[in-house]
Amino acid sequence: MFWKVVPISVTWEEAEFSKIAVNMTLASQVENTNRLAHAAKAVGADWRRVAQILSHDKRISPESYLEPGDWKKSQHLLRDFYTLTQING
Repeated sequence: MFWKVVPISVTWEEAEFSKIAVNMTLASQVENTNRLAHAAKAVGADWRRVAQILSHDKRISPESYLEPGDWKKSQHLLRDFYTLTQING
């Protein structure tokens, strides 16, 4: 898949906040995957097979975070989570 790169002129604040937004979106994907994997186990479904099906859906990228895990072990995601928490008060 090829992406067309379109230059966008933004402020430093917009660029930094965009990075935080991307990281928090990724963290929420991991949280959602954790919930789904837990529910799959509860109903007797193999999460790996379900994730394989999801990766073929054109609305969900094959690069999506479909592997359960702990995003809080990622220092850059955790740093941006704390930053967002401070912004929101």
